[in-house]
Amino acid sequence: MFRLLVDHDFNERILQGVQSRAEINAVLARTVGLEDKPDAALLGWAADENRIVLSHDRRRAVHGHLYPVYPHTPMRGEFTTGSNISSPQS
Repeated sequence: MFRLLVDHDFNERILQGVQSRAEINAVLARTVGLEDKPDAALLGWAADENRIVLSHDRRRAVHGHLYPVYPHTPMRGEFTTGSNISSPQS
């Protein structure tokens, strides 16, 4: 089972599609009070809760902010994707 923390900007339609095809335990950032918090708070919470961050914010990983936030705390990782993903056609 994947344990995810879903960033506030993530397209929930994509999340619903993924959840329908895999065992996922997802928590939305806004439901745990992280919607307006800085990246460090989001990543720290995810690390403490052993969750992978699911986001559209590619700047965080590209600029190397993922691991230096909590250098002694293991991070599960971050998965970033574009916000416009079309459904497969039959």
